[in-house]
Amino acid sequence: MRGNKAILKFILAALLVCFATAKDGFDENLYVIKALLAVENARHDEATELYEQLYEKTKNTDYLKEALRLAFFSKNVNFKSILALSQKVLKDDVDVLRIQGANLMSENKLDEAAKIMKELVKKEDVSKNHVMLSAVYSMQNDNKAALGELERAYELDRSVENLLRIVDLLYNKMNDKKEAIRHLESSRRIDGCEVETCTALVDIYAQDGRYSDMIDVYESLFEATKEKIYLEKALGVYVYQKNYDAAIKFLQKYSYNDDALMDLYAATGDFAKAYKKAQEAFDKSFNLEYQAKIAIYQYERDTNKQTKKIDKDSLKQVINNFEKSAVKLNNALYLNYYGYLLIDHDIDVKKGIDLVNRALELEPGSVFYLDSLAWGYYKLGECKKADEIMQQVLHDEEFVNSPEGKEHINAIKGCLKKGKNDTRSDN
Repeated sequence: MRGNKAILKFILAALLVCFATAKDGFDENLYVIKALLAVENARHDEATELYEQLYEKTKNTDYLKEALRLAFFSKNVNFKSILALSQKVLKDDVDVLRIQGANLMSENKLDEAAKIMKELVKKEDVSKNHVMLSAVYSMQNDNKAALGELERAYELDRSVENLLRIVDLLYNKMNDKKEAIRHLESSRRIDGCEVETCTALVDIYAQDGRYSDMIDVYESLFEATKEKIYLEKALGVYVYQKNYDAAIKFLQKYSYNDDALMDLYAATGDFAKAYKKAQEAFDKSFNLEYQAKIAIYQYERDTNKQTKKIDKDSLKQVINNFEKSAVKLNNALYLNYYGYLLIDHDIDVKKGIDLVNRALELEPGSVFYLDSLAWGYYKLGECKKADEIMQQVLHDEEFVNSPEGKEHINAIKGCLKKGKNDTRSDN
């Protein structure tokens, strides 16, 4: 776009030279090019004057209209005189009336503006005139009349802009949410799911907490545009509601985000399916993130939730996958998970502590990582140190009241009371 403007400027400048050298005296084409070039370079006062001169010399009222338009929008000091001349020469010309009405609106002379705009819509029953009259009524706080004009504008021109004007008036000024939705849903049904209108619709539904309706609109937007961003937004609504089962069905339906599906399987405790997805992803990419997830999902899948026991071969596979991934990834979650596993199963407590400390460097103050660290020192028999660390997490009620939290807190308290130097024999 910027290149096109540069080309235009070059052409106008070249033409200006050609006409300037072609003849002396008044040359209409030369003046027009000068005016166009002035507009292109935002020299609006100069352009206005040139169009005035063009009118004076040719009596072509199109030049007078252009001078009037430029003078109004650039707030030229001569606007009033140009308007007076335009009214005299052009009388009831609709373009002049439109600018006259707009000027009266800018001066807050609303009754006069309304009179002009009513005259205008009688002369020219077009959408833009009804929009302007609606704006006058709106400024007068006559919302009912403003709505009537906008609805007429929409009858004449079923544009997105006109529809959104109606919706804005209904929703934001008249507090008529039901009618705003009705207009948008009607447009969606008749004209399809336009991005602007359906976005406005979903915003209203969001305000009301109508989540299923939001998802429905997002799906319609996807069908209309094929842009996956709308599927992501719909998925976000499911996740916000914590409706994970529905989110899984949604992902299965559209098959566009295996990573999210994998994580949701894990979130709902279906670690077998999560493991399968992670394995498939790793086989395709060899991404260590997936290998770390394989380790987590296998561990969760194969561990008995009551006894907390896991088959030795399975545990060996988990450790092998963690060793190949977690220690190489600078990711606090994987480092802590692997570290805690080594601690809890008494495999290599000191290494586990080192891994947890690495996680804490990345995310200082994490309740769960501090718990892992405290558990590590408990396993080493350093109960006082374990207790000092555990004191840092007791403010977190969710952790304190969790089964694992209670187990660790009580075990460390018991260790302190007994004054034992080595607790590993108890586990």
